[in-house]
Amino acid sequence: DRTQVREAMASADDLARRCLTPPSSPSSSLKSPAVASILVNCAGITRDGRIGNLSDRDWCDVLDVNLKGTFLMCQAFCEPKRLSGLLVGDNMAKEFGTSASSVGDSTLGQSKFGIGGSIINIGSIVSSYGNYGQVNYGASKGGVVGLTRSLAKEMASLSWKATSA
Repeated sequence: DRTQVREAMASADDLARRCLTPPSSPSSSLKSPAVASILVNCAGITRDGRIGNLSDRDWCDVLDVNLKGTFLMCQAFCEPKRLSGLLVGDNMAKEFGTSASSVGDSTLGQSKFGIGGSIINIGSIVSSYGNYGQVNYGASKGGVVGLTRSLAKEMASLSWKATSA
C-alpha cells in the first residue's frame, strides 16, 4: 500500500543522505542530493494457470505486485517534493515553481538540470512473446514496459532516464 511505499522511499533517501555526508562533518558544506537518485523495480510474482482456470484473485495478485507496485514506487520516487532536492536552476523553477536558492549550487557533476537519475523497471520477455498459462504475468509485465516508456518521456525534461529490461 501507499504507506509502505512512502516508508521504503524514506528509508532509501535516509540511506542516500548517510552515504553522501562525509563522516568528519555531519553538517558539511558539501552539497549532495538529499534523496536517492536511482530506483530499480524488480519485484514480480506469478500465479500460472490457463485463462479458463485463472481466478480473479490470481489475476489481481499478479497485477497488484507486478504493475501497481511498480507504478506506486515510480510515483513516490518522482514526487515533486523529492525531485526538487535533485534539481537546480531554471529547470527546477520550470518544473516545480521554486527557486534555485532553496537547493544551492552543487559541484557534484550537476548540469543546469540537476544530477539526473535513473529508474529501471524489470519487464519480461513474456510480455512480448507470451507463455502458456501466463496471461496475467504477460499482461502485467507488458504494462510495466508501457508505463516505463511513458515515464521516460515525462522525465526526459529533467535529464532523467527510465528504462525497462
